[in-house]
Amino acid sequence: QHCETIDGVKSHKVVSQLCLRRLLEFLGQGAAMAVKLHPAGKCFRFLFILINLFVFLLALALIGFGAYLLITHNDFEYLTGSRIASGGAILIAAGVAGAAITFIGMCGACGLWTFVLAFYAIVVALIVILEIAAGIVGFVYRNELGDRVDGRATDAIQSYNGTSSAEDSAIDFIQNEFKCCGWTNYTNWLNTLFVNRTGLYPESCECPPDSDDCISPGPGAQEIWKEACNDGVLDFLRRSQYILGAMGVAFGIVEISAVLIACGLVCCIHKAKNEYTTV
Repeated sequence: QHCETIDGVKSHKVVSQLCLRRLLEFLGQGAAMAVKLHPAGKCFRFLFILINLFVFLLALALIGFGAYLLITHNDFEYLTGSRIASGGAILIAAGVAGAAITFIGMCGACGLWTFVLAFYAIVVALIVILEIAAGIVGFVYRNELGDRVDGRATDAIQSYNGTSSAEDSAIDFIQNEFKCCGWTNYTNWLNTLFVNRTGLYPESCECPPDSDDCISPGPGAQEIWKEACNDGVLDFLRRSQYILGAMGVAFGIVEISAVLIACGLVCCIHKAKNEYTTV
C-alpha cells in the first residue's frame, strides 16, 4: 500500500521500479546501481580495489610459503621452542588475516557499502597498531631467541641417541642443512652418550671425502664437517627475523594507504548519496 502512494505515481510499472529501488537501497545493494560517483570517487575505488587485490594475492602466497616452512623446516621448532618463532606460523596467520580482510574490503568497494568500508578501515588500523606493538616487543627481546637456541641445541647434543625424536631430528637436520658438526665445535660430541656408545660421530656430521671442509679427528676414521653449526643457524634465524620485519614494514605502508583510500572512498560515497537523494 505504501508503494502504491509513492510520489503520487499511478503507473504500475513506475511504482514497481520505485519499490525495487527502495528495497535494494534498504538492503545496502542499491548504492552501486543508483549512486554515481564523481571521477575522484571512481579513482579512489579503483586504487582501493587494485591495492587490495594485490594484497589478497600476496596473502595467498604467504599462506603457501608459511605452510612450506612448517613442513620442511619444522625441526627448527625444537630449537626455537615455538612454531611462532620459526616463522611459518606467523606467515600463515598473516596470510589468512590479510586474505579475509582484503576480500571484505573489495566487496565493500564493489557494492559501495560504507559500513563495510568503515569496518575494514577500523580492523586494518587495529592490525597496524598490533604490528607496531609486535615489532617493538620483537626488537626488545631479539637476543633471547639466540640464548634459547644455544641452550636447547647443547642439551640436544648431549642427549642425542640416534633416534627419530624431536631433539635428534633437529640436530640431524641442522647438521645436514648447514654442513656442520657440533654446535660451537665438533668437540661438543666428545663424551656424549652417542659417541661413548658407538665410538662414532652421527651420520649427519659426515661429509664427502673429497671436500676441503672435512677433518678426521677421531674417535673413528670418519670424515666430518669442521665447521660448527651455531653461526649458520643463528644467522639464518636473524635473517628470517629481518625479512619478517621488512615484510611487516611494507605491509604497514600498504595498509595505512588502504585505510586512507577507504576513508576517502567513504566520503565520496556519502557525497554522491547526498546528491542523489537531493535530486
